[in-house]
Amino acid sequence: MILTSTTERVRFTPPWREGQPDAPVFLLRAGSVQERGMLEAELAGQYRAGRIWQMELQSTIRDGISALLADDPEIDHILSLFEEEDETKLSDPDRQQRQSILNVLAEHWQPYRDLLAQLARRREMAPIVALRRFLVGFENMPCQFSRGPDGLVSDATLAAIEPLDLIVAGNFAYGLLYGGGMERFLEQPSASGDAPTTSSTDTAKVDG
Repeated sequence: MILTSTTERVRFTPPWREGQPDAPVFLLRAGSVQERGMLEAELAGQYRAGRIWQMELQSTIRDGISALLADDPEIDHILSLFEEEDETKLSDPDRQQRQSILNVLAEHWQPYRDLLAQLARRREMAPIVALRRFLVGFENMPCQFSRGPDGLVSDATLAAIEPLDLIVAGNFAYGLLYGGGMERFLEQPSASGDAPTTSSTDTAKVDG
């Protein structure tokens, strides 16, 4: 679905609620290019949750390895593990070693830790900011739809939405800014600290 109108309403229901008679329906619109820029500026400025680019991530990882493992005789091999974007092409021992290195960076290399924190802020805030700007109404919700003095969806309205529903609806609204569908945010690293993969828009094509 590619939208060219910024006024057309798009109906969205969380997939696991579809078919239920009381399922919430979010009415969303696509934003303009200018509105997309304003949203990205708000994320980057107010929330310090701007895009993280692949080259930035890779450079931070290389710098951390060079600083922390400079005396490791396997440093060239270790660096080569991060030149392969498709981790599934690595052998099991190489994947385990790569994961271990990322765990070390997450604990001891501040620039990498800063990127992980920025990623976490983006994943949390981007759906909320998108929904504040591009939600125009809803159905089957336990509250009235309202806007604040700034013209954006009010905090009271957002607070009435189930947290998981808010995230998926916000991710969908964000996706509409980039031509429709689900544009993934930068992927959250695994609990063990694996590095996210990115594309030039954000990210490796989230979930939010």
